[in-house]
Order: sequence, then C-alpha cells, then structure tokens
Amino acid sequence: MHEINGEKEQELIFREICRLVEPVVVHVRSGMESNELRDEIVANLVAQEGYKKLEVGALIRDETNRSTSMGLEFQELIDQE
Repeated sequence: MHEINGEKEQELIFREICRLVEPVVVHVRSGMESNELRDEIVANLVAQEGYKKLEVGALIRDETNRSTSMGLEFQELIDQE
C-alpha cells in the first residue's frame, strides 16, 4: 500500500500518483559508432530514476522459445520478413 501526502502542491501530488499507476517507457536508440552514450543514459535512468532496463530482444526470444501466444505472434512477424 502506498501513501500520498495530500498536503503538497497539486502538481507534486499528481506526479506522485502517476509514478504509481502510469508506466513510462523510454527507448534509447543505439548510436551510429558507439553505444557508450546510450549505455550511460540507460545506467543513469536506472540508478537515478528507478527505471528498469528491459532487453527487448531477449524478451522476444524468450517468448518465442516458450511458444506463448505473444511469442507465436512475434514468430509470425519474424517469418514474414
């Protein structure tokens, strides 16, 4: 259970509520020559903002290997390419 301090400014209360119920997805693209900046940005988002790093390729691979309904949909898209 989460408690929200209603004594704060309305904007701060709203942000706190959104943080609890609204997922935020950030996609940081790889660079042309190096992924150093990308890795630094992701590391900072994880360390400072509490984001979770998701390896989309690994998730897709796991779903297709397990033959879940989502994995089968991914496999159909892969086969079409």
